[in-house]
Amino acid sequence: MSYQQLLLIILSIVIIAIAVAVGFHIYKIWSISSNRDAILNDLNTIAVYANEHFMKSGVGRGGSYSGFTLPPNLQSNINGDYTITISADGRIMTLFATSRHGYGTVSATVSDAGGLTNIVFNGAFQP
Repeated sequence: MSYQQLLLIILSIVIIAIAVAVGFHIYKIWSISSNRDAILNDLNTIAVYANEHFMKSGVGRGGSYSGFTLPPNLQSNINGDYTITISADGRIMTLFATSRHGYGTVSATVSDAGGLTNIVFNGAFQP
């Protein structure tokens, strides 16, 4: 083999290695983003169930999250593990999610209006 052929082979190997490394990086970014979106979807689903409980518990006198428990299918799934804390007056609930893939955690507050507020991302989920 001539010098030019060896140089061309080495250059090809370097280019392929760079392409593979970029591919792995793009996949990891996509995986983190996908897991973050799935966890947010799960938190929104939990918020809907919680709001339903809130509205039913206080017909005519204001609602409360007191007594709400996570449905068994939403305590843990392929996306993450979920827990809740409820304020002493029962008007505010905080949701916590931990990624099953080790990417980080998400916390959010469910107000008495039923929406997710104060969403905080930690770990690889941070923008």
